[in-house]
Amino acid sequence: ISSPQSKLCIFHRDIKPANILIDYQKKLSESDIQDISVKIIDFGMSGIVRSDQKYLTNCGSSYYMAP
Repeated sequence: ISSPQSKLCIFHRDIKPANILIDYQKKLSESDIQDISVKIIDFGMSGIVRSDQKYLTNCGSSYYMAP
C-alpha cells in the first residue's frame, strides 16, 4: 500500500477475505450500484518497506499463503 500524500510504503502480510471491507450504495430508483468503497483492515503484522532491508519472515494466515 502506498499513500500518495506521504510517500510511505507499507506491506500488509495478512491479506485475506476477513481483512477486506466492501461497502456500496445503490441508487434509490435503479438497481445500479452508485458508489463502491474498498478498505483493507488489520495492519497488526504490517511493516514499512525500506530499500536497504530484506523481508524473509514467513507470517500471515496459513490458509491464505501461496504454496
